[in-house]
Amino acid sequence: MKTDRIDAMDLAQFYANDLLTIVAEPKVEVEQDRDLLRSRQRLIQQQGDLRRHILSLLRRNGLHYKAECERKTHWRTHHKGWLERTIEGCSSSLKVNLSLLFRQLKHMDEMLAAYGEEVEALAVTPRYRESVQVLICYKGIKHLFALTMITEIGDVKQFAHPRQLVSWVGMDIREYTSGGKSNRLGITRQGNRYLRTAFIEANQRGYRSAIISKDVKARRARIAPAYVAIADRCLRRLNKKGNRLLLAGKHPNKMKVACAREMVGFVWESLNQAAA
Repeated sequence: MKTDRIDAMDLAQFYANDLLTIVAEPKVEVEQDRDLLRSRQRLIQQQGDLRRHILSLLRRNGLHYKAECERKTHWRTHHKGWLERTIEGCSSSLKVNLSLLFRQLKHMDEMLAAYGEEVEALAVTPRYRESVQVLICYKGIKHLFALTMITEIGDVKQFAHPRQLVSWVGMDIREYTSGGKSNRLGITRQGNRYLRTAFIEANQRGYRSAIISKDVKARRARIAPAYVAIADRCLRRLNKKGNRLLLAGKHPNKMKVACAREMVGFVWESLNQAAA
């Protein structure tokens, strides 16, 4: 018997009778800090849309950076110089349009730099300093991802087990069961997308090697050995799992998501010890 409709009716009645309570209501300051990080993420999305729009506009007018310069990467110093020279060589409305769009893109770069400064300043405030120090000893996590995880998770004590946090993030495995057959599919994606993105982005390359860089060693210099030990266990686990999936022929994106699911449990452990 399918229970979705029954559960929905029960939830509606509970809500109407004021029987639902918030597990952990975020503080006003934490919620505002979370909005700051979310606004930065939205600005990055807008910057990507604007970049794609500029490239499409150039291609429609027969201007191809890769074909002319035989380079593979866009939006580096050389590409921006080529774009400025190309705009100067255009005429009529195309020149005006590209000039305004390029000016808008420069303004977005300045805004992102300002957001980055605010994030760095926020990471050393007394409200987040200890929790941030606990997370930046992980390979792939710096101040931005650490603050995102802390503000989006909120009170980690509301999750009694890492499985609950994995489910809340939206990284549970979907399952379709019918007629005695069970099929396991991809992740549910029914959770906090900002937190899910942070975990997946933190595992873009961390699984490739268990060797830590000089930057990570410098970040670990003033952190308690207990937290470093958790981060080391996480690194070894992700390296073993990532390479095993890679040798099994799995798609790299699936491998990154699988490693991100593993990292959630270690981050839960670190934050719980910090909050104890």
